[in-house]
Amino acid sequence: MTDKLLQGESLNVEYKEAVPEKSIKYMKTVVAFANGKGGTLVFGVEDGTMKVVGIDRDELFNTMDAITNAIMDSCEPVIVPNIYVRNIDDKYVVVVEVEAGNQTPYCIKSLGIEKGTFIRVGGTTRLAELHMIQELILQKTNRYYDNVPARGKVLTEKLANLFEEAEDTQVKEQQAATKEVLAKMPLANFEVAAKIPESELKTFNSKVWENVSAGCLSCCTCTYVCPTCHCYDIRDYAVSAEHTERYRCWDSCMANDFTKMAHGNPRKTKVERFRQRYMHKLVYFPNNNEGDFACVGCGRCLQKCPVNINIVKVAKALEVSEDV
Repeated sequence: MTDKLLQGESLNVEYKEAVPEKSIKYMKTVVAFANGKGGTLVFGVEDGTMKVVGIDRDELFNTMDAITNAIMDSCEPVIVPNIYVRNIDDKYVVVVEVEAGNQTPYCIKSLGIEKGTFIRVGGTTRLAELHMIQELILQKTNRYYDNVPARGKVLTEKLANLFEEAEDTQVKEQQAATKEVLAKMPLANFEVAAKIPESELKTFNSKVWENVSAGCLSCCTCTYVCPTCHCYDIRDYAVSAEHTERYRCWDSCMANDFTKMAHGNPRKTKVERFRQRYMHKLVYFPNNNEGDFACVGCGRCLQKCPVNINIVKVAKALEVSEDV
């Protein structure tokens, strides 16, 4: 047990040289342990050097009582710690074991759930973001985002008494009315020319790209609003000498540092990056997904582009180009 306690701070171990006057300084860690896989908080050990400084023997039991009361009074739902004393090199340390909770999320009562819910990341305690809190709420019921019904389905079930089954004739009438409205839309009959995905190499080498990309500002807005764009980057950040955190960061193929490696960027010009985005939408994706284009026709890129470039203009330019 002693060796395990002194192996250094980690996801489930943290040291405190002394018991802080304000319990909130260690209560964040207690809450984080309960929201995770549990953990051990050791009082009487320096966190940087792992030097055992110990707790005054005469104050041991008062200290243990104070910690127990503070944890049980400060946390919501209630956390009941397992507290005991260990003798290490003739010095006494107070060990606080917190088990993984089954009523997540746990938070500091005085701060509330949004500002008082904490989690462990490596050897540090962090404030939980809203989506993490939502995940903890689902975890309490043994559910996770992957198996939660779509919001539309949940809403429909809640409003079931307001709906009634429609006859087939009513459904067909409504479908016909919808098609009539859609037929009046400016791009109602627009289709991507079959030659664009079929002539991959010709499309790639077309001179059209220089013309259609000329006005592009490389602002990346089109990729940020597009529901089918999903590119990301992986970055590592040093938290301490022993710990590194890895993040998946939202990225854009229109940015000049996208896919940048040690030797540089394989797409050095705006034209190349512009071409990559639309080749993916109009050629690469359909060629690998049974002809489905990576565009849902939502019109967000048409609406948000500051220079009015959009996938329809690009597709039409390629369609009439003689070199495709």
